[in-house]
Amino acid sequence: MEIEPEAERTKERLEVARRALASLQALPLGGSDEPAEEGCGKNIEADIVRDAAIQRFEYTFEATWKAAQAAKDSTPPRPEAPSATLFKQGL
Repeated sequence: MEIEPEAERTKERLEVARRALASLQALPLGGSDEPAEEGCGKNIEADIVRDAAIQRFEYTFEATWKAAQAAKDSTPPRPEAPSATLFKQGL
């Protein structure tokens, strides 16, 4: 039995989103005991973790968005859905 290309693409995108979320959750986001002075660069490790968290969040959001779009595109509209009814009526 062969998997449809759209279903396979959706499955791949969901897997990418899962890996991205796991990567984001792996960051130690507990914070630091030492307050960092703004712009002094004394807490370099905290700055790196913060920047990594921001980048990973952006990647996770984008991967999840693409997975949702692929799932939406691969799912046919339900007959009872209002959008499907309007589509059939040519509106």
